[in-house]
Amino acid sequence: MLFGTRQGLGNSVDLTISFNEGSPLEQVLNFKYLGVWLDPTLSFTQRSETITKKLSCNLAILYRHINCFTFQMRKRIVSQLLLPTLDYADIVYQTTFDTHLQPLNVVYNSLCRFILRCPYITHHCSMYETINWLSPHTRRCYLWFQFIFKCIHLNYPSYLKQDLLPYTPSYSLRHIQQPFFFIPRTNKEIGRRAFKFKAPSDWNTLPSTIRTISSFRLFKNTLLPFLIKPCTCF
Repeated sequence: MLFGTRQGLGNSVDLTISFNEGSPLEQVLNFKYLGVWLDPTLSFTQRSETITKKLSCNLAILYRHINCFTFQMRKRIVSQLLLPTLDYADIVYQTTFDTHLQPLNVVYNSLCRFILRCPYITHHCSMYETINWLSPHTRRCYLWFQFIFKCIHLNYPSYLKQDLLPYTPSYSLRHIQQPFFFIPRTNKEIGRRAFKFKAPSDWNTLPSTIRTISSFRLFKNTLLPFLIKPCTCF
């Protein structure tokens, strides 16, 4: 599989790669690696379609027996059986376009309606507030900042920590003691989606009171109120 932009892949020449014994290596357009479907442009369209289809089928089965479950049982079933499917590798495909994330957001709202047994016209912000859940975007940001924290303080994983370089200004500034990271320059959109650019860029947007925390539990408890924003849909 070749990775790149649509224009770059369209202008690429045909490559023929063979094994040592001479048999040709097959080129594919979709490949599942560690449970994540990959495509040449890293749009994660196949993964979005697979998750949507899988959760929709599971949800249809649960709706047949919805009268057998209480509110607490429905919330526990979704939280422990269905929601981990959405959370798996979400920090990887969170940088894709909104059109590819929209089907996942629709499924997330369907899970909320199943828990609350509310009609389709119920506003999503009302459902999140009732269940005490985060919105899909806020949930991805919450897990994303936790991952960055682990890279900084827990060396998890160690090969990504080398991309988080402390920022050393040329002049003496007032915020020199605050933990900022160097953001590399990039002119490509695909470069802005890379960990080397997105991780330090997002981390620098956090308040200094959160960035200076070294305890993981305290970091999560402090980060959550910062990410929760009031509903502005109405």
